[in-house]
Formats: sequence, C-alpha cells, structure tokens
Amino acid sequence: MRWAKILAFLLVTITVWGCYKNEMSPIPEIVFISQSQTEVADSGRGEFEEITFLFDFQDGDADIGPIGDPFPLQNITFIDSRDSTKDFYDFPPIPEPVVTDDGIRGSFVVRVNPNIFIARDDTTIHKLTDTVQYKVFVKDEAGNESNEVKTRSIVIVK
Repeated sequence: MRWAKILAFLLVTITVWGCYKNEMSPIPEIVFISQSQTEVADSGRGEFEEITFLFDFQDGDADIGPIGDPFPLQNITFIDSRDSTKDFYDFPPIPEPVVTDDGIRGSFVVRVNPNIFIARDDTTIHKLTDTVQYKVFVKDEAGNESNEVKTRSIVIVK
C-alpha cells in the first residue's frame, strides 16, 4: 500500500510538471553574445571602423521589433560608460511568420556608427588610448525596457 501511494504521488508530480508551460515575460530580455573587435582607431584620425555587436533576445508579447510607422523609433540604447552619453539604434524588422502567441526568441545585430569612437584627452592617462564599454537595453512597443547588459571593453587608439 505504501508503494502505491509513492507511485501515485510520483505520477501526479510528473504529470503536473510535464504540463507546466514555460511562459516568457512580456518584458524583453537581452543577452550580450559577442562583438566584432575590441580595438578601434579614434574617429578623429579619419579611420572609421565599425563594430558589430550580437545579442540574443526574448519577448513574451513579441512587440520588440521596430516601433512606429512609417518612421520607426530607435529603440536600442547604447550608454557610454565614460560619460553616460546615449546613442540609439533601430531594432531590425521581425518577419511576421516568426511572431507567435507564445512570444519570440532570436538574435539581433547592431552595427555601431564609427563616428562615436572618440578618445578623451582630458587627463594624462589618455595620451595614447582610451577605453569605453557600453550598457545596452531595448524598449518594446508597450514601453517595457529590457534588462541592461554590458558589452566588452573597447580600446580607442589615438
């Protein structure tokens, strides 16, 4: 009889656990994956090197794509670690067949404008190089802001 109760308990537990649906939050979540390089020339030198960043994302209500019609709002924010300057980028379009009622998962790429890589010269330690790191977040159509992630450091060479 004792084994029957244990078996019944296990059967109910497995059934309930198996039916559990892992629902995504309607608040977007992003994960920093990689960047194309960690060193660039100062844009003042006339050498414009673009850095490409790769992120994974998920959004439970699948409204993370480009916002606004016909002019999309720039809903990816990069915050400079040195002075909190913000740069904005467009989230890439999401093909309609990919969007589901269960949310959306995927990856997106941001190509950062090379003009923003300007080394500071306000102190003696920045004679040859400067270093920047970005905090990044995304805003969806409902106004929900994702978590904030950090990129790897980037050395700006004068």
